[in-house]
Amino acid sequence: MAHARYKETDRLTVLAEELSRMGAEVMLYEDGLKIKGGTFKRCTLDSKGDHRLFMAFCLAGLATQSGCEVIGAESVDVSYPTFIEDMRKLGASLEVEQDAG
Repeated sequence: MAHARYKETDRLTVLAEELSRMGAEVMLYEDGLKIKGGTFKRCTLDSKGDHRLFMAFCLAGLATQSGCEVIGAESVDVSYPTFIEDMRKLGASLEVEQDAG
């Protein structure tokens, strides 16, 4: 799993940081994570332009009572262009805001 540190981002570090924002207890190791769940809270999560992290954070946001804002929707086109549409078909409430810039 250490190879996850050398992809689009250091996925392990970003996961640890962003899931901590949600209220999870996260232990970061050189080759993995240990996540102790609980009640996730609403927050803004930054996928750092990484398509896999964007999708993971969208799913994590579904575990909150009031959802989360996830930055980086444009990255999902890399591997799963219909992700948002497919999630909506499954009943998820996802809204994409267009960048004003």
